[in-house]
Amino acid sequence: MSENKDIRQFLDEWLDCLNTVSFSKLPDMDLYMDQLTTLLEKNLEGYKRIKSEKILTKTMINNYTKDAVLPPPEKKKYSVEHAALLIIIYHLKREISMSDIALLFDAVEEVKLGVEKFYRYFEEIQKHELERLEKEIQENLSLADFLEENDEGVRNTLFAVSLIISSSLRKHIAEKIIDSLIPKLS
Repeated sequence: MSENKDIRQFLDEWLDCLNTVSFSKLPDMDLYMDQLTTLLEKNLEGYKRIKSEKILTKTMINNYTKDAVLPPPEKKKYSVEHAALLIIIYHLKREISMSDIALLFDAVEEVKLGVEKFYRYFEEIQKHELERLEKEIQENLSLADFLEENDEGVRNTLFAVSLIISSSLRKHIAEKIIDSLIPKLS
């Protein structure tokens, strides 16, 4: 039996909780702020680190609008496009700055991609990355079996460090790509 059985089981269960919210499953009607935050909480719950964490607060959403990252609501109502952009913001804000998210959204607008099409691409990318992550985790855990360290806590710590390094490197690459968009948007 593998030393990493517990971490493997934990990761399998956690990955099963992650879902990609399909654009077609988003409500095709305008929502008030409370309805919008409830929708986001319900659909992104699996991504919470701790249960009490809020996905996106009213203050955050208002700030995104004030900072022109998110278009303002129409008569205090948010559209399906708002919901889609907020889901994207939630995922991106953990990795890149809000100014970089604004640049990405500007690039989407500049090439006239449209929110729905952009979100549908986002869905496909997210599904692909989740599948790839599952394979990568299993591969990394299998490689961890060859470590000379037998202590499960040390092995799990090293596995976490491996994931953080991978995330950091990918973040740097993403920032370089975003930086390359800046002259094109001016």
